[in-house]
Amino acid sequence: MGVAYRLIFVSSLHSLSQVRQTNAQITFSLGHTHTLAKTPEQKRILAEWENSHERTQGSRHEHARRLQSSRNSSSMRNLDFLLESSESTGGDEEEDTTAGNGQYQVSPLFQGLGTHYSTVWVGTPPQRKTVIVDTGSHYTAFPCAGCSKCGEEHHTDKYFDPDKSSSFHANSCSKDECETSSKSSCKGSEDHCTFGQSYAEGSSWNAFESRDLYSVGGNTPADGENAIHGAFAIDFMFGCQYSETGLFITQLADGIMGMSGQESTFAKKLFNEGKIPHNMHTMCFRKVHDVSKEGVEAGFMTLGGVDTRLHTSPMVYAKDQTSGGWYTVKIQAMYIREGGGLSAEPDHVDQNVVKVDIGAGKNAIVDSGTTDTYLSSKYKAPFAKAWKKSTGSEYSNKNVVPSKDEL
Repeated sequence: MGVAYRLIFVSSLHSLSQVRQTNAQITFSLGHTHTLAKTPEQKRILAEWENSHERTQGSRHEHARRLQSSRNSSSMRNLDFLLESSESTGGDEEEDTTAGNGQYQVSPLFQGLGTHYSTVWVGTPPQRKTVIVDTGSHYTAFPCAGCSKCGEEHHTDKYFDPDKSSSFHANSCSKDECETSSKSSCKGSEDHCTFGQSYAEGSSWNAFESRDLYSVGGNTPADGENAIHGAFAIDFMFGCQYSETGLFITQLADGIMGMSGQESTFAKKLFNEGKIPHNMHTMCFRKVHDVSKEGVEAGFMTLGGVDTRLHTSPMVYAKDQTSGGWYTVKIQAMYIREGGGLSAEPDHVDQNVVKVDIGAGKNAIVDSGTTDTYLSSKYKAPFAKAWKKSTGSEYSNKNVVPSKDEL
């Protein structure tokens, strides 16, 4: 199966994404969540739990009860720490999602249609949703019940139903609860805070601000009540979509999860609430030539740390050129290499590697949610020159059908 990369020149720089592949098979051993207890109060709760020998079977429901209580208080405080031993949810059959030390969470990623997605569990009881992991987006959103022509038949799951979650809350305009917009964007008589997002390839969505218990995890029904994943659940603001256009309708994943450096993202919220020790997340992508609504595992996402067991080579770093928003790197050089590959160094003396003259370089956004690479229009002429020198043919943005020999 041939894989082609689409290169588009635009008037301003948008994004550049590079994915490394690994065929490593990862196996996890059993772990517990007790080392999540950091503060004296958390350790006190843990000690009481261990001394009583009581195993709370409805931990997420108890968390929801505490959440409702905190929402009704005069000031919103951090959620109570949720502790549960993996012993109560499967014993030795439980996957260790904390990599053995309880300080960061590891969850699987799945192969989508050109993108990778994560499984998340939302509400009480939890409803499964799948979301593209997108460092090029700030917000999380997926279709809710009543969404008009939002592609339910194409997605992995039915629309999220707020009426089936006891912990769901729609942000209210009249109560000044809007987090992304002003009162002027309220939706009719429903008192909803509405917002939306449009993307460079033409897709868009509109939604109303919602809050509910939210966590990432595996994609089986048992994962919805997995105590280790549940220990990372937080009250999180997401968009309940009521309309979609473009690829959001036909994509495999239900919605999208913003993973940029903005404060509204799930990883940032986890850190701010003390659920993870470091303000960081990592994604390890593997390309699989197959997709399924049941989910085809194709990598891992680590929240709050780095799991070096997933590495097949030393990490290479690039400095983030911004202090927030989108993760931005500086393109210092660009090469066109005959036959492709991961290095600008030729494998042999006869291999053709041509450097593109880009001058002092320019910044680019690292976007995990796109299959396109966008470059500034200032690079078009030098790129076309290097392309012709390397391939012998003229570069074009038009669709190209490779021959059998080219594939």
